[in-house]
Amino acid sequence: MSAQVIAIGGKDQITETSCVEIQKAFEFLAEQGFRPIHEDDDTIKFRIEGVIMRLDRQNDQSGFRLYAWVLSDIPEEHQPITYWAANYINASLPYVRASVTEDNALVVSYSIISPDISPFLNSLVYSAELLLYASRKVDQIIAERTTPKKLNS
Repeated sequence: MSAQVIAIGGKDQITETSCVEIQKAFEFLAEQGFRPIHEDDDTIKFRIEGVIMRLDRQNDQSGFRLYAWVLSDIPEEHQPITYWAANYINASLPYVRASVTEDNALVVSYSIISPDISPFLNSLVYSAELLLYASRKVDQIIAERTTPKKLNS
């Protein structure tokens, strides 16, 4: 799977007060041809084949999280299918976690537990491609289960 890189504009440098480890990830993504943006909350945002990915530190500072919002404002009638899709992703893709949030959105994520980002950098693009695959699989599952089947066709 190859990654198509799309610019999404915004800040192109991390501020002096930002974490050194996030700076390493920012520079790595830029070297790989991505056009990362540093958001104000020490989150790096970039696109891979049209899907926005974000990389940030875990809340407890024990590691890093790469994630993508797949769905938001899930209609009530699609919630059971969305949970089924999240369970499918969790059971079939090692290292990828899908979860439905309190505000009715589905997020896929990949985490590394390490205070140093360096071991994660070599697999960052592959991890983003895994999340891209998971995102597309969720879309496929929901489309297959919400599209009415035609009879006698």
